[in-house]
Amino acid sequence: MRTSGLRNFTRALISRSINDVGAAEAFARANWGAQSGAVELLQKAQVGALTSASPMSAIGAADDEFFSRVIEASIIGKLPLRLVPFNLRLLAMTTPAKGYWVGESKPAPLSLPTLTGSALPRRKVVAIVLATLESLKAANPLAEERLDADLVAAVAAALDEAFIDASNAGVAGERPAAVTHGAPSTASSGNPATDLAALVASFTGDLAQAVIVSDPLTATEIALARDAGGSFIFPDCGPRGGSLLGIPLLTSRSSPRDGSGGQIALIDGGGIAAQVEAIEVERSTAATVEAANDPTGATDTPAAATKTLVSLFQTDSVAFKAVVYGNWERQRAACSVITGASYATAVGSP
Repeated sequence: MRTSGLRNFTRALISRSINDVGAAEAFARANWGAQSGAVELLQKAQVGALTSASPMSAIGAADDEFFSRVIEASIIGKLPLRLVPFNLRLLAMTTPAKGYWVGESKPAPLSLPTLTGSALPRRKVVAIVLATLESLKAANPLAEERLDADLVAAVAAALDEAFIDASNAGVAGERPAAVTHGAPSTASSGNPATDLAALVASFTGDLAQAVIVSDPLTATEIALARDAGGSFIFPDCGPRGGSLLGIPLLTSRSSPRDGSGGQIALIDGGGIAAQVEAIEVERSTAATVEAANDPTGATDTPAAATKTLVSLFQTDSVAFKAVVYGNWERQRAACSVITGASYATAVGSP
């Protein structure tokens, strides 16, 4: 069984959830051994939240594996974005600088890129996952893997949905708009080759850096398309990605798809400023949570919760809350989109 920093992080969370601070280390020793990374991690994080900053590096992980796993599972981590710090005034280059050939003794022309002031404020994504104490006390690989997968998937999905869904116009002070929101958009023709041609035609970014993003089902339907002779038109495409027209294809379940079909986005990551910071994970066995994905309770403008309330203490459960800080901004025309892409009937199939 792999005992990486990620697994040790999960084991430390499980131990702290079942026991108090003093007993958590004893629980970890009994289940995974005195020399396990989980024990060392608990020793270095006796109070407060287990975070993905110092404790992970303290146990010798080359990278913060928990944070890296989330980023690797997300679209953001797979795109060549322009990384910038939070809350630092930047110059957003809406049109790039240009160089010129200059004759001997002639004046050198000025590069005149179009610049606008820009800064990325810090925004946060929160994912809360519930588990029963009974399942955690079992301390078996299935419980560990499930907790790993749930925490990673919840945070990665929240990032991806906001980043790629063209219908996301953003919420001031809360959530950034999708990089595809307001980008040139074309309704699908029902033919993948025609749609890809339209996608490229409306794209004004750098094709040499561009990536195509869609959902696995749409990618599979494209892969099944055949020409009149029965040959596959896009043999390098599939549900796990690949390429289309030689352009890398990324697939994500968070790419929007409804009854009319999926979305296909062509994105130049060099035109998008972004930043995502490390994750903090906290746990509670005594809180009362509003069991809904649209809770109504608030503290800034006090409002009562109107959804079902669940007592973790009463139900013998534990809640894990993962928080990641991130933001992005499309700083120049860097995207184009096909909407309603559905190719259930393979083109020219025999």
